[in-house]
Amino acid sequence: EERVEIAVSSQARSSLSDAAAQVAELFELGRMEMLQVYQGIDSFLFLRLRLKLNAMRPLVAPAAYRKRWAVMSTDSNAEYAFLLPLAALVWDKVMRFQPLLLLVGSSWEQPLPESRQQVVLEMLRKMKFRVQVIASSSSINTAAVAQVGRLYACLAEGIKDDDYLLTSDADLIPVSPTHFDSERDWEKKLHLYNPFCCAPLLLPEQGLAAAPDKVDQVRLGAPAFSRGAGVEADHRLLHLPISYAGAEAHVWRELMNLPRSEEEALRKAGVDNILQLAVENRIIHDVGEDKAGRNVASNLKHADLELWHLDQRLWSAKVGAWQHFPAEVEFIPRHGSRDRIDRMHWEVPDSLEGYIDAHLPQPGFDELNWPQVRPLLEKLLRPLPDGERLMGLVDSYHHRYMLAFDDSQVPA
Repeated sequence: EERVEIAVSSQARSSLSDAAAQVAELFELGRMEMLQVYQGIDSFLFLRLRLKLNAMRPLVAPAAYRKRWAVMSTDSNAEYAFLLPLAALVWDKVMRFQPLLLLVGSSWEQPLPESRQQVVLEMLRKMKFRVQVIASSSSINTAAVAQVGRLYACLAEGIKDDDYLLTSDADLIPVSPTHFDSERDWEKKLHLYNPFCCAPLLLPEQGLAAAPDKVDQVRLGAPAFSRGAGVEADHRLLHLPISYAGAEAHVWRELMNLPRSEEEALRKAGVDNILQLAVENRIIHDVGEDKAGRNVASNLKHADLELWHLDQRLWSAKVGAWQHFPAEVEFIPRHGSRDRIDRMHWEVPDSLEGYIDAHLPQPGFDELNWPQVRPLLEKLLRPLPDGERLMGLVDSYHHRYMLAFDDSQVPA
């Protein structure tokens, strides 16, 4: 870290671009193009954010939120449905976030007896996690509803304006409580984790102001980095991941343009599926009815990347056009594979110190991957006062899941 500080601050001996090259080499970022993109904005600020060189700022204790929720979702896709209770368990017992779980598809309302969905639902109920079923129209892609639905979780029943909502994925397990709590700048309204992970998006021709209403024109990838330095100059938009983003519910409402008055009017009119209504209308608005109905929920989930990344394109457009961006945003950098236990090179380390989360192998339940996933859960849960009981629940859940029949292909 001392070498990094010298590299950035010694502008008398080296130019800013030289410092950026030194930093990239030291940390093996492998994304020099990202440095080039942001040099047009403020390279020094970008480096400070990316490498936490502003670590000397005083930390502010988290506000006494009424509740802190970890928002996750799944449809009937077994790869995500199985892992959801396990991720929720870690968020609840280790991270001290209450899980808010969105289950997409009418089959979750009355799962078939002895089915895998029934086993998942029973595990969630046994742990007393907060579950909301989004029945979803049969004409809307359930994977898209599950993904986009997290951005509208502030519409879930019982969520208060000062509740804190943090979005995550069902196949991500957090391992660092301090990363999501005491290390944060709680004076900021919005916390964006890993905001520099992806190549920038391309804005529509009308620019940033039009992006939230023309998400279908916000495109993946900006390969031509030589077209200019500034974001607005060549219509680049910061591509934000959904995992993770955190804010109080009233900030989520502001970002997603969901006035409380409109919600209350709908409830008074007898509309009780407001969350489903908002999500499905958003998807149809953005991609049209034909594309919204394409089935990419199981083996074809990556067949249409435009639809698969709809949630991130929508979220990036909303944040980029927000009146408080970037002043009221805390950008929380990551250091590539150095702080993630990743399924691409899976190995549970002896110590979890220095790691933030784990991207789990899929499918996590099979005979190849379960022996790799379980040791991580053991390391996280066993040290807890009731760790033996929790691991017993985990093993029982996996056993019952493997005995149940595969209902993931049953229409939702």
